[in-house]
Amino acid sequence: MSTIKLPTYGLPQEVANIPFGQVVLLTNPYLGILTKTTHMIEFILSMAKDYKVEHNISTRPVQYSGLWDCFVCKVKVDEDVQILVSDKDSLVEMLCEFWGLDYEEVRKSYKLPVRYKKMGMTCGGEDHPIRVSLPPRSPLPSSKEDDSRIILGCMQEAQTRDEAYGNFRSTIIDNFNNGYGITLDEIIAIYKEEEKKRKTYTLDIHKVPKEDYVKGKKVILIKDCVLKLIDNYGKEYPFDAPVKSKAIYLTFLLFPKGFWIKDIAGNQEFYDAFKKIYTQLPYFSKKYLPDNFDQLSDIDSTEYKCFLQQMGDTRDAIMDVTNDNSARKQFAIEGDYYTPFRVAGATDENREKVKKIFGLK
Repeated sequence: MSTIKLPTYGLPQEVANIPFGQVVLLTNPYLGILTKTTHMIEFILSMAKDYKVEHNISTRPVQYSGLWDCFVCKVKVDEDVQILVSDKDSLVEMLCEFWGLDYEEVRKSYKLPVRYKKMGMTCGGEDHPIRVSLPPRSPLPSSKEDDSRIILGCMQEAQTRDEAYGNFRSTIIDNFNNGYGITLDEIIAIYKEEEKKRKTYTLDIHKVPKEDYVKGKKVILIKDCVLKLIDNYGKEYPFDAPVKSKAIYLTFLLFPKGFWIKDIAGNQEFYDAFKKIYTQLPYFSKKYLPDNFDQLSDIDSTEYKCFLQQMGDTRDAIMDVTNDNSARKQFAIEGDYYTPFRVAGATDENREKVKKIFGLK
């Protein structure tokens, strides 16, 4: 069964920009390279040796959780440039195309080593790599009196102000060195244009009530808790996630300073808030309510990895509806090795709303 989940907004930039000539294994940025990662790399190297083909493998972290542990490569089909995306059930077929081998012949003769069968790999099953065609890149326009457009697609996404400043300076240097002729007036014009188009967002949390009777007494329960972002033009972007992931998200909203995941283990305040939120959401299941989060102290535990995935569910949902990294950075649960995970854009008003809806102090 295929485990590939492509984002609705298209391939993330870090995947679309992979180079020709290598297979890239996409990793969870919060876990890095694991034992299973090295096993899969060993498999590719072993198969390449069996068929006497050249091989070049790399790993690349990707934010979108549906692509974790997937394999990608870039190929040219006629005049079309495509990204092939595979999981462990379709990897062999992807490698055959990448190396120019006849897949039908390989599937008849190749014997998958037992150790990889135990990891869940298959060869010759019903799953196939997903093909994503890349749009042709627009050439940088030459400077003309009647055409003041500027395309700066070569700039890399910056994580800090210093990186952004360096990228911008590098682009200006390229302009001079390559004789593009982009003028200062054109740069100022595009700055003002992008400033006008810039989107900002606010988070809206809305309770949908329902009436019910408990021991003959009418009570108001929660039919749903609706989450949506609203941009500065008034457009709404509702987003949702599985019930446990949603409860984790709402709990993180309550803590402006956030947490490193391991620090959630044994934190009674976090667990109590999560439990109260989770058990009031529709479709919750007592079966999946954890006794506590103690296992999160072990980064190798299944619970730790599932927790990362569950945090990623709301991140993916935000990207699906906005296709905007600024929205993700502000309103998803974001963090890394150096900063705690938190919802940076959450306000005191958001926190009070969550407390009011779920009866938290």
